[in-house]
Amino acid sequence: MVGAGLSAVLNLVIVLAVTRSLSKPDAGFVFTATAIYVLIETLSNAGTGVGLVHFISSDLARGERHRIPQVVWASLVPVAAISLVGAALTVAVSPVLLRALGTAAINRHADTAMVIVAIGIPIGALYDALTAATRGLGSARPTVLVEKIGRPLLQGIGVFIAAASGASSVVLVVAWVAPYAIAAPVMAVWFVRMMRSAGVPLYSAQWPQSLRPVWSFTAPRALTGVFQVLLQRLDILLVGGILGASAAAVYTGATRFVVVGQLGNQAVSYAFQPQLARLVATQRLEEARELFRVSAAWIVGLCGPLYMAVCVTAPWLVQLLGAKYQAGVWTMVVVTGTMFVGNACGLVDVVLVTLGRTSLNMLNVAVALVLNVSIDVVLIPHIGIIGAAIGWAVAILVNNVLPVIQVHRSNGFTPFSRLWLQALISIGLLFGVLPGIFLLIFGSKSVLVIPALVVATGIYLVIVWRRREVLNLGRIRPVTATASA
Repeated sequence: MVGAGLSAVLNLVIVLAVTRSLSKPDAGFVFTATAIYVLIETLSNAGTGVGLVHFISSDLARGERHRIPQVVWASLVPVAAISLVGAALTVAVSPVLLRALGTAAINRHADTAMVIVAIGIPIGALYDALTAATRGLGSARPTVLVEKIGRPLLQGIGVFIAAASGASSVVLVVAWVAPYAIAAPVMAVWFVRMMRSAGVPLYSAQWPQSLRPVWSFTAPRALTGVFQVLLQRLDILLVGGILGASAAAVYTGATRFVVVGQLGNQAVSYAFQPQLARLVATQRLEEARELFRVSAAWIVGLCGPLYMAVCVTAPWLVQLLGAKYQAGVWTMVVVTGTMFVGNACGLVDVVLVTLGRTSLNMLNVAVALVLNVSIDVVLIPHIGIIGAAIGWAVAILVNNVLPVIQVHRSNGFTPFSRLWLQALISIGLLFGVLPGIFLLIFGSKSVLVIPALVVATGIYLVIVWRRREVLNLGRIRPVTATASA
């Protein structure tokens, strides 16, 4: 959670540096280029992150350590091949895409920037896979120190320096991509040390035998991962293509608070997924159900205050992006409010995947994506970026509510509990009603909302501390790979 918090701040610094130092068209180009990187890199990663955590955690739980190098190599070799193809496609297709979106005309060096993006794709795909493998081996420390702190810190420093020195949008794109080349070798060394410490061989000549079981599980996750990134990034490209790069910059700035909140979700997920995989692998389903309920309450408690506060204070918060971004207020409210509801469903997609329902998980995300694109295409030309916000909101609800129904009917998993409900009520009163009253009295853009949020946070922390036993906060402690195995 500490890593997620720091990462959230660093990512917000990057967004603010871009929006406040560049014109809206140039900021739109930066957001478009990074969206293309995330999309192609996720496609190249092919869902191996979830697969690696699942198989490595399960093999450790069953004492089958000899299978781990087979799983690792059966994952990494295809990822390397796919990512090289993805890089080539990026170089070939991005000029056409950038011209279609209108961003190539804004920056004559756009093609050069996309070559840099393409070079970073294989590095990023292998880096993400190795990061997931370290979590499967029983430690979230590499993820926190390298992925959640080190890489965003380098990105933030690089982008901030480039923005402060008046560098072009292309330089900002390079500053955003380059830290992957530093983080990847660090993660590789850490992974090798963890394998040796756990007594697991680094290589097995039998790895081709694991291709079929690994990819029968992972392949649906590959498409699911692409669909999920499309849900987060395609609307930026659609807004840019239909309304122009300036509108894409406003939409991106207004919705980045959602990404900040998702980092808290990931913080719980990194600890939750390996533990759930071990419980399911050893048929301890009642403990798995309890783990899901506790994790759902943690996510509500961790992410809910941010989402609720952003919804209520959106007219004030949007000023941080700059005077040019006032049009994004309602977009911020719609998307952030819907994410509050989506997060209340807990890590239900992880449960679905761990139970072996990867194809159903893929279908859910595909349905959400189709609805998102359909609504965007219909509404954006008529009501602008708020149409994109409505499309994303519908997709978020579908992508969370459907799997809640599915895992409850099939295996009795549910995120709902008395603790979950108490967290929702406390957050609504402290981060919704209290700052809302201040804004009604002093105006929607009053800086006096800050003391209200400080008071709300203090009261909230006292409540959490007094409920620490019920929240199982004593379970938040470092766990070694050997102990968790």
